[in-house]
Amino acid sequence: MNKPNMIIDSCGFSQEMRAYLQSQNLSEFTITQIVAGAPIALNKKLKLYALIENENAKMLYHETEQALSGLTLKSGEIFSFEECWYDYEIIEEKKAFSSLFTSLNAALDYLREEIKEEEWEDDAECWTELKKWVPNKDGTMNYTYTYYLIRDEIVYFESKKYPPHHQYQGYVSSMDLDLPIPFKVGDIVTLNSLPFAPLRQAVLIEVNNSDCCGVQVLYKHDDGCWHTGALKHGAGWYRNCPLLSSLYRLKKTDVPEEGEILKRITCCFTGHRPEYLTATEAQVTEWLEAQVREVASNGYINFISGMQRGVDIYAAETVLKLKKEGLPIKLICACAWDGMETQWEQSWFERYHTITELADEVHYVSNIPGRKAFLARDCWMVDRSSLLLAVYNGKNGGTKHTTDYANQKGIEVRMMKDD
Repeated sequence: MNKPNMIIDSCGFSQEMRAYLQSQNLSEFTITQIVAGAPIALNKKLKLYALIENENAKMLYHETEQALSGLTLKSGEIFSFEECWYDYEIIEEKKAFSSLFTSLNAALDYLREEIKEEEWEDDAECWTELKKWVPNKDGTMNYTYTYYLIRDEIVYFESKKYPPHHQYQGYVSSMDLDLPIPFKVGDIVTLNSLPFAPLRQAVLIEVNNSDCCGVQVLYKHDDGCWHTGALKHGAGWYRNCPLLSSLYRLKKTDVPEEGEILKRITCCFTGHRPEYLTATEAQVTEWLEAQVREVASNGYINFISGMQRGVDIYAAETVLKLKKEGLPIKLICACAWDGMETQWEQSWFERYHTITELADEVHYVSNIPGRKAFLARDCWMVDRSSLLLAVYNGKNGGTKHTTDYANQKGIEVRMMKDD
């Protein structure tokens, strides 16, 4: 195994990220950044820096070596110990002073006892800061190092030994790590920066690996609001950017079809068959295209069509057209049953099959043909969406049933009135 791949293997990546990064031609600078930000012990990082032949790695090797040497206290020097955790009430990290120590072993023994007594789980949102203080001639003290620990391992450090109180950051945080990712628009991923922040699910709404701001995510914060932001700049926790980048453990997540995060990016359509419309196909399509463009710009990715003649087919074709033009969206066909199109005239039959061949997903909601299958399909679409686009003439029928069900469920309805 070559050196870059061996280093990537050692830095705590998810299986998906590890395999993808090992297939990329990463620069020595990027490999160095990977080591600096990795959630692994400083003594392990020192060995990895030694394998990289660039000035940045040499500097980090020297600074890490100095930081490790600084863990041995001289006369009059002390460590202060702070417990840190993610506080859901203030929705950011919180700290509390715990104790003072005159040796690293005493500090670690104390921490291990805390972990045991408080029964820290692997997913505990708790970490520790250890500050090194040195005495001045005037009786005051200055701190020269801050060490960050995951459980009882020191993984990051900051140095404040350079005048005038310049702070050297011996790691790469979630704000700065820029790595390519193997995932695509619409994928739901788990953001894992434990223990510095809680687990979070997010939807990729833009993926451009050539730009550090080009990977955008949509996520729901603990304040109940939806937010977007750049994944490679620590997005996922709104005001809080954790020390550990979520890129290390990034992985695709399977969620229930009716899960809240999927509904937030999913829109469905309803409308009449052509014989019940007064508007022309061109007029309906123009409205649908404008709506899809607008909602896609607001983070919607999945669009569900019920695949009936008329508005459903127009909507599906509109989604495919805009997708072909480069809009990052998906078409999901929700068919009442397999074979519902067999009695249609040839032109509609052909349009139906062209769409289903190009769609990202095709679902058959019922095994039994008939009106109940159409009603079940309507509910299936609404249950998986947060927005309904409707073309409605005000009369009873399937379109009214769908819009009424959406209103009952509290789903937003945008309507083109076909009077």
